[in-house]
Amino acid sequence: MAIKANLYVYQGVLYETPLTIQSSTGATFDLTGYTMTGAFKKHPSSNTSYTINVTTDNAQSGVVTVSVPQSSTANTTAGRYLYDVTIVNTANVKTKVLEGVLTIKPTLS
Repeated sequence: MAIKANLYVYQGVLYETPLTIQSSTGATFDLTGYTMTGAFKKHPSSNTSYTINVTTDNAQSGVVTVSVPQSSTANTTAGRYLYDVTIVNTANVKTKVLEGVLTIKPTLS
């Protein structure tokens, strides 16, 4: 069910993008009662991970905003990282809905 998408983020700059979660059939996914988490790290076994915020804009329509806060990238080395966004239902079943490479680009100013 996970969508693969690469993200490009500038160091120390807030990144936000809207996202609509869909079922495997393409239907809108009702997120009522779900929580969401997101993180990125240099490689899967890294002990250091950075926060990706996921906020619900419209639970019944599956609309969320995925954001990488300034604080997650301000002191992070530019380069490629792996990331994912996961939804968790009330039975604590986790489903990865978004994953890919997050590239942090240096800010020139």
